[in-house]
Amino acid sequence: MQWQTGALCLVTIALFPACATGPRSEGKPNYTKNEISEVYNDLGTSALSNGDLPRAIENLRIALEYNGDNAAAHNNLGLAFIGMAKKEEAKAEFISASSLDPKYSDPLVNLGTWYFSAGNKEKARSYYRQALDNLEYKRRYQPLASLGHIDLIEGNLQS
Repeated sequence: MQWQTGALCLVTIALFPACATGPRSEGKPNYTKNEISEVYNDLGTSALSNGDLPRAIENLRIALEYNGDNAAAHNNLGLAFIGMAKKEEAKAEFISASSLDPKYSDPLVNLGTWYFSAGNKEKARSYYRQALDNLEYKRRYQPLASLGHIDLIEGNLQS
């Protein structure tokens, strides 16, 4: 009987989420600016993945209007700018993202790649190493592979 009561509660919460989260004003959802920013960041990321760079840039800029401290939106906007060959704008977004969240290593890797493509291997190496300093970074293979690539180009790899 106890499991039936628990199941009934779960069904009630699923079917009537407004009751579970409290009253809503005038039937409209109350979203925070950060939540709206995340939605637009997701829309921008989706457009970026689909190669629709103008739409990605539009949605990511809207995300940043709602929350200018959204490091992921800054990083994604930088990626969209790279795709549009707006390299300086991309660099500025990667720098913004990395300064907003020092534990977010993706913009550091992107800055490393930016500097590598600009021919500055030392600066690239520095950013890749900063990304590796974050032991929680899940894609550590990216900066490691990039550092290996630089060493290979410079003839620093030994057998």
